[in-house]
Amino acid sequence: MKPEEFINKDEEYIIPVSWEVYSTIRVKGAKNLQDAIEYAKTHIDDIPLGDGEYIDGSYKIEIHNDDEAIAAQDYADIGGVVVYTNPYREYALEVRVNGEFDRQIDVFVSVEEAEEAAKEVSLKPNETIDIVCIEYDENMHELSAESIY
Repeated sequence: MKPEEFINKDEEYIIPVSWEVYSTIRVKGAKNLQDAIEYAKTHIDDIPLGDGEYIDGSYKIEIHNDDEAIAAQDYADIGGVVVYTNPYREYALEVRVNGEFDRQIDVFVSVEEAEEAAKEVSLKPNETIDIVCIEYDENMHELSAESIY
């Protein structure tokens, strides 16, 4: 399978990234600098991470082949940053009363999901259902909202 063939129904994908940080540690109780360096090297996995400074230019995508890209989709969420494509679209299911906006019921990632949900909504005689496509830029600022239903 190739990445272009891998499709998530929620249109959300995990892309591994890495960056480097520069910091220092203090080694106390060593006889000399060489002993301190050796102690740090042999205990590196036990030394807690401290505060550090981001190394400019070190931020990068950590995918080296198609298999890695697909395998990354099984990663557990470790609190990454959410980034939206430009434009990002969502579909709001709205109720209108006498043609005027009354309330939003829910938001969906596809028009098909919004249409299915619309079938389940009970409306009063003066209410109508509307599906609105809302486009956002990569910072989630609304670009447009257009009724499609």
